[in-house]
Amino acid sequence: IRSILFQFVESVIETSAFLVVLLKIILSGVIETTSTDEVDSDRMQRRFVMSDEMRRISA
Repeated sequence: IRSILFQFVESVIETSAFLVVLLKIILSGVIETTSTDEVDSDRMQRRFVMSDEMRRISA
């Protein structure tokens, strides 16, 4: 029973860490879209880098 609980806690920690990363990406995306100073191509490039980071984390 204890090992199952430990596995559950571990998975919760993993998903919460994943959600934090996701939230950071969403927030930075919102900040990027609100700042009109940046060029669209630069914004797209940064978003591509972030999606690449997400793929690395989920893998």
